[in-house]
Amino acid sequence: MKLFDLIKKFLHSSKENTHEPPMVQEKYRQESIKSPANKTFAIDAREVHEPPKVQEKYKNESVQPSKMMDPLTKVRHHAERKNVGTPKRNKTKKAIVGIDFGTSFTKVFCSVSDYGRFALQFETDDPERYFLPSVLFYSAKENSLSLKKDDGLEKIEYFKYGLINNDFLTIGKIHENNPKTKNSISLICSTFFLANVIRLVKDAVCRKCRTDDIAFFFNMGCPIDNFNDDHKGIYDKALNIGFALSKESGFESFSVNAIDTFINDKRNFSDASLNTLPELYAEALWFIEKHSTDEGIYTILDVGGGTVDCATIAIKWEDGEKKTRIYSQTVLPLGVEVLLKDLYPMEYRSKRSVCVDMLKRMIVKLPKHGRGYPPLTKIEHKKSLEFRSGFVRGIVAADRTDKKLMAEQRRKINRIPYYAFGGGADFNFYHSTIMCANEDLQGSTQGTNIPLLCRELVENDIKEIPSNRFIIAERLAHPYFSEIDGFPWNFPNNISNTDGSFDFASYGLLDT
Repeated sequence: MKLFDLIKKFLHSSKENTHEPPMVQEKYRQESIKSPANKTFAIDAREVHEPPKVQEKYKNESVQPSKMMDPLTKVRHHAERKNVGTPKRNKTKKAIVGIDFGTSFTKVFCSVSDYGRFALQFETDDPERYFLPSVLFYSAKENSLSLKKDDGLEKIEYFKYGLINNDFLTIGKIHENNPKTKNSISLICSTFFLANVIRLVKDAVCRKCRTDDIAFFFNMGCPIDNFNDDHKGIYDKALNIGFALSKESGFESFSVNAIDTFINDKRNFSDASLNTLPELYAEALWFIEKHSTDEGIYTILDVGGGTVDCATIAIKWEDGEKKTRIYSQTVLPLGVEVLLKDLYPMEYRSKRSVCVDMLKRMIVKLPKHGRGYPPLTKIEHKKSLEFRSGFVRGIVAADRTDKKLMAEQRRKINRIPYYAFGGGADFNFYHSTIMCANEDLQGSTQGTNIPLLCRELVENDIKEIPSNRFIIAERLAHPYFSEIDGFPWNFPNNISNTDGSFDFASYGLLDT
């Protein structure tokens, strides 16, 4: 046989040996058409890691003997399988919710891991859907409360402020029909209202993020009174029991008696995912954490519906670190709604919008010869003096505590910036009163070193919401908080309230 024929025969024989024996071929062919419970390993692996359409593609190909019999085809399939990305295992999202439970309106801000930060909108009749009216409606017939407005039901409001001043609450028939409740009507209403807020927040966030695999943590702002002996922990109680109530099926239809009983049964209930912080503290964080904030003395003014909270704060740099101390905090029962009722008792209910406009534009100034200011009524004069006295008290306390710092303030910038927050932040009644306080503090007989008080505007980076009204909720939507020396509370759940795993940077959220 010629050499050429021998080489040809050898090559032909090698090519035949690359094929599998008939029995092996039959084995692959039979396994490829077995029932799903006995599929080959290659198909099982694809079924675990590949999307349904890819699975179907490979499943259809596996029943074609011509492809499965060829070992080269099997190698090609393995190579394709490696190129198919393995989807990441879903991770539970964490949502930090800041609740600004206000006397007149409640605001909510959320920070959700792997999603972002946003102000929550509510389904209300109000065009400003970022503001949920802190109002309930009472049915005397059913002896029940409702969040939904109904002209045939009695309107219940101011229950938030009623927790620390129950005389302020207008309770009407709800009190007449429930004279033997073991808890105050304010606590019953606040608990029911917060249960609704928590339920609404959870539903809205889950819809927005398109998943219900979310762990929620709530931080709620409250007045300084919550940390004083007389009312210690009252807002914590409302939040915790409201949280427990929100988990009850059909709680929206509970009677007032049923809610009262529920509060008694859950009076010691506490959840680690819930926290309360002073509203003043949340507002202080806003300018303290701004990189542009210099050393010096600052004043905060939070004008709510029931109270005006004031705080005087000093910032110093020590060892390269920004240190903050609060010199004084004052809570005055002179919020917008209180003033409206006191100043305009006859017109308040029937012409409320007119009264609001008058309070907004009011110039507090003692009439003097040659001045065009209208004279104040006796009650207007009394209320302005009450506010001026309470506000100035904090400034004087700072001067007495640290005269050196106050002298530096006067020498460097000759002013004390103050920031106004809350729904009444733009009411001229308060600002014109502060201007009158300037005249008193700068008098030659006062002997103080206090410079002029000057208002600084509050602005944020959230374009669609009012700047001064969302600071509390936005600041509370954080997993950790800086301590300010002098505030009368501590943070038992600080950081740990999110089991230590919520880190803004790792989730791509801005911590501003």
